[in-house]
Amino acid sequence: MNDSRDPAAQVEEYLDLLASGKAQAASKLVSPGVDNDALLTDEVLGAAEERLLVRSVETVERDAEGARVIAQLSLAGEEFEREFTVDHGDNEMLVLETWELNDPLVVEATVALTGPVSAGNVPAAVDFAGTEVLLAETMTGADSTTVWVYPGVYPVAAGDLGTYLEGTSQSLTTRLDGSLATVELSAFLNEAFEAEILSQATSYADGCVSIGGNSVVTSNMDAACPSITRNTRLSELRVLKYPSSFSGIDAKYFTTDSYEFEVRSSSASARLDTAHSSLSGSISWRDGKPSIVDASFSGW
Repeated sequence: MNDSRDPAAQVEEYLDLLASGKAQAASKLVSPGVDNDALLTDEVLGAAEERLLVRSVETVERDAEGARVIAQLSLAGEEFEREFTVDHGDNEMLVLETWELNDPLVVEATVALTGPVSAGNVPAAVDFAGTEVLLAETMTGADSTTVWVYPGVYPVAAGDLGTYLEGTSQSLTTRLDGSLATVELSAFLNEAFEAEILSQATSYADGCVSIGGNSVVTSNMDAACPSITRNTRLSELRVLKYPSSFSGIDAKYFTTDSYEFEVRSSSASARLDTAHSSLSGSISWRDGKPSIVDASFSGW
């Protein structure tokens, strides 16, 4: 009668649950044995692009203490052999053997998000098969964490990075050979970032052609303004041409293409003078928003 109570049946039941996306039932059958089980859910495993395929399950050794079971598995086109240890449980009705699987099939994975900047108080998070995974409360530009998942191929994408950053997405494929699975995502500056910096740069230029200045420069005499506007005897001053791009820009520094300034002195015979000047400065981030700091015009 005990011959019909094959330890392989315990293993096969467990693997079939994983193959069908029933993560929580699998966790009840065999404890995952990990501290962080946030991704060991039906929602995450059900959202996997691929899950385990069970080819065969066979008991290769058994005795009064336990059994060895070999499973032939497939994932993402790769074939794997996995050995499970099954413990001998208490006999039922004194003589009927029972078996307990205490060998979970969970995979450790590293999720990383790198970016061009520490963006202030913006959290670093990723979407892991529909579930948010927080990497860091504040994005540093090099954030990562370790998670535990059941075998599968999972979609992973950068989370909400605010208005001025976007992120990549990838698939994480777990392996069954004991190797650590890793997915590395990147955050990058988008067009809205350049538009914001250019808008702030324009405020500098506009302030430099105003006698009373504005919110970013005190007056046309401000040290940040180009030499051509820093004159107390001007009857006219204006920005003749605004740039639409940068000669250089990254997350921390920028230099615009040239602005063209036009001025006329207050003397009766004064002609119009023009000069070209670009704005250069640093970029500071706070709460996910970039702001120009320590900027000034230079060049003719």
